[in-house]
Amino acid sequence: MLFRLLKLLWGDTECNYFVVTLIMETKLIKIGNSFGIRIPKSLIKQYNLVNEIEIDPTRNGILIKSKTKARAGWEKQLETAIKAGYKPDDELTEGFTDEFTETEWQW
Repeated sequence: MLFRLLKLLWGDTECNYFVVTLIMETKLIKIGNSFGIRIPKSLIKQYNLVNEIEIDPTRNGILIKSKTKARAGWEKQLETAIKAGYKPDDELTEGFTDEFTETEWQW
């Protein structure tokens, strides 16, 4: 029913889904000299928010997201590359030398 109604409003589209954004309201909570907000449990689960989060001030508001580790996923990507036949050490260092390596390093 909802899909038919949206299709009537927006006409035929190339996709068969619509994104519906719900606006939630909450209040600021005084915490010492700072303020906090309560985030509903459903949003915590949906966006995988854990103990540490990132707060990104934007032109339109504040973006709250899970803190990502700087090298998250690198190990899996390296394993995939090795299985595909790449030799990361050779490729990463190919063509890179410095004066010390060329003149002073002894094997």
